[in-house]
Amino acid sequence: MKIRKAVIPAAGHGSRMLPATKALPKEMMPIVDKPAIQYIIEELVVSERPCIGQMIDHYNRYGSSILAVKEVPQERISSYGVIKAKRINDVYLVEGLVEKPDPAKAPSNLATLGRYIFGPEIFDFLEQIEPAENGEYQLTDAIELMIQSQAVYACAIEGEWHTVGDLLSYLKTSVAFSLNHPAIAKDFRKYLKELAPQLEEDPSSEKKPL
Repeated sequence: MKIRKAVIPAAGHGSRMLPATKALPKEMMPIVDKPAIQYIIEELVVSERPCIGQMIDHYNRYGSSILAVKEVPQERISSYGVIKAKRINDVYLVEGLVEKPDPAKAPSNLATLGRYIFGPEIFDFLEQIEPAENGEYQLTDAIELMIQSQAVYACAIEGEWHTVGDLLSYLKTSVAFSLNHPAIAKDFRKYLKELAPQLEEDPSSEKKPL
């Protein structure tokens, strides 16, 4: 089975990035000098062999849907879809999934990262779900329906991972990418070193930026 199409579900309300997202869609907010969504498109372009090829192997092996997951700190759980799963060798058999749970009620610290491999039947499940309280249709609800009738597996990713789903994550991602940008990395690193002593000061005594 080959992966023939990639879907980028850039349709959220961007509520955690207000008021900026009133003027600019969250997926178009820049990370250094490129819109966030451009990084995803570039990832799709270059991933045909090293990334998608590897995922095809997993898909053929288990014959069902595959999610990409990563452990996240307890205080960050409410920003992600979180799965309850049983580990089987190097993958997890997904038993349940909840969108942005209360950290105290989260089934695990395994968060979904927006990397999924589905068969066409996912659209049948999407047609069955109801909108969430905020009016959005959640893919996690469709996956929750799916696991009631077929196996869904999750693979833990390796390496560094970034997100722009909320303000703090967006700023961390911007800093990380700035430190690797060929045009500004050297000067930006120097600036951060100069800024370091100020970070030890009491935030309540800091002056507001002009």
